[in-house]
Amino acid sequence: FMVSVQLNLIAGQKSVAASSFHSACTYFMVSVELLGDKWREENYDLAMQLFNTASEVLFITGDVARFSAVVDKPLIFAKTFEDGLHAKYSLVRFLASTGRMEEALEKNFSILGEFGELFPAQADVNPDLIYEELMSTKAILNNFTQEEILESEVLADPRKKWL
Repeated sequence: FMVSVQLNLIAGQKSVAASSFHSACTYFMVSVELLGDKWREENYDLAMQLFNTASEVLFITGDVARFSAVVDKPLIFAKTFEDGLHAKYSLVRFLASTGRMEEALEKNFSILGEFGELFPAQADVNPDLIYEELMSTKAILNNFTQEEILESEVLADPRKKWL
């Protein structure tokens, strides 16, 4: 059955490349069903790849019920922060697209906190704090020319590019 899971994953990825997202959903969901519950002990890496790819496509197609069921698996069972990062990214996008901006922002700040990027609690944010932070950023940027800013490295930690 693992060959079938792998073949459906490949077929789903080819469907995504051809922008045939509903077909991709079919292939991915067949693989999810075939995996059952034994994926945590066996074939963890393949399962995580499948869940992450499937959740992305289910988000694109707007399949809310199946999205929630699939995205929960890497969120709950990821062995490492990196293993669950793609699912967290998909969840943030899903929350934002369904008008749940407050939850999306909280989740995004939580993820950034796991990277060591700290933000004040929402209750502590006020116009004075925002002004102070903007002026601090402006002072830092004043030390660089526009060319230096445009030529600088975009992001040192590639894991943050999801956010």
